[in-house]
Amino acid sequence: MERRVADDSVRRIGIFLFPGVEELDAVGPWEVLSFWTRRFPEDGWEVFCFSPDGGPVVCAKGLTVAAHCSLDEGHVPLGGVVRAAVSVPVVG
Repeated sequence: MERRVADDSVRRIGIFLFPGVEELDAVGPWEVLSFWTRRFPEDGWEVFCFSPDGGPVVCAKGLTVAAHCSLDEGHVPLGGVVRAAVSVPVVG
């Protein structure tokens, strides 16, 4: 029997995708967290990926990864490190 929590009580974990992100730094946490949130939905968590503009991001080794939403759409509280990453352009 699958148990779900009410939508208003679901907590969200956002993985920030930015141009040049190391693939493993984004996909590794996604793999672990998405397994947990899908296997144990009653824990009340969901995971999503977001990028500055909501579009796909080209990672450090050329993999293109799609975001679920933009920074604004994800309603993500940002710390200083993420704010800096959003405002600094990646130089190839």
